[in-house]
Amino acid sequence: MQVGRAIRKLRAQRKLTIQQLAEMTSLSASLISQVERDQVLAAAWSFL
Repeated sequence: MQVGRAIRKLRAQRKLTIQQLAEMTSLSASLISQVERDQVLAAAWSFL
């Protein structure tokens, strides 16, 4: 399973919106969306 799909699945299981996850992680909703769509590598998060 790709990382983005796994993140989306876990977020959905916890019934969180992208915005809620963004607030919880201090990441932008845009970045989370891009990671979920595999447009940005999740490893890039470690640099934030």
